[in-house]
Amino acid sequence: MRDTGIAITIILATALSACSTMTPEQRAAVQNDLNANTPVCTEQRQCEGMWSAARNWVTSSCGMKIQTMTDTFIETYNSTDTSTACRVTKDPRAAGGYAFNVAVSCGNMFGCVPDSVSQIRSFEATVNAAGEAFKPKAANN
Repeated sequence: MRDTGIAITIILATALSACSTMTPEQRAAVQNDLNANTPVCTEQRQCEGMWSAARNWVTSSCGMKIQTMTDTFIETYNSTDTSTACRVTKDPRAAGGYAFNVAVSCGNMFGCVPDSVSQIRSFEATVNAAGEAFKPKAANN
């Protein structure tokens, strides 16, 4: 029986070590990639379309239901398991327009399903695609 306990401990330790395989440099590269793709709008119609896409993404992609929603903030209930809880903010930019930021978390110390980075990338792709549809046309010279 003792050998079974040791084997389970070794398997668990191996599984946990997989979570920490990224070096600080790799983590920084992932963060820089996510920051570079933060959705940004510049025109009112574009901002409205992107905010609508953000709201739809939360509804369809987060594991928890929406708890609070305003015209600049969406937050789901907290997660107590691997389901994802999400918070989206529409933050004004000094140059005008807004940036759409998302935070994804869960109540499981071993990680979320799907993982947070995948969720953030999905959010950015969805909201950026909506922004392209409403992007202001370049003026003809």
